[in-house]
Amino acid sequence: MQSIKESKTIYKSVKGELERKAPINESVDKKVNKTIKSSQATNLNESTAYVDPQISAIKDLMKRIS
Repeated sequence: MQSIKESKTIYKSVKGELERKAPINESVDKKVNKTIKSSQATNLNESTAYVDPQISAIKDLMKRIS
């Protein structure tokens, strides 16, 4: 009888904790949306690390033609 009572109390406490907490999906969704919003606010400053001289010559020629 004692183990049945203990298991019922443990079940009730676990059930109560699970009902109070937000589902994991909603928590992850909120964090992902928060990260996306914060990353959109900043402007990225990108620069080219290497430019192939042949490619730049071809681009220059194409600009001259058009």
